[in-house]
Amino acid sequence: MHGENVIRAEGTVEEILSERLCRVVLANGHRFYGHLPKRAVVAGVRFAVGEKVMAAMSPCDLSKGRLEWKKE
Repeated sequence: MHGENVIRAEGTVEEILSERLCRVVLANGHRFYGHLPKRAVVAGVRFAVGEKVMAAMSPCDLSKGRLEWKKE
């Protein structure tokens, strides 16, 4: 995922699977696995079920994406 070939969308955390992995659902009902970058885990970023997040996904594979930040 580099530069302009990234799809960014707002979603809601549906389920926490591990420290770095969770299931996210978008407003249109699309579900995917979102992972948290290692630097965010080291910084102490944690998500809870029901939180709003921004995700970046590759247009080639919409089944997984990178969680970028929490929406306030």
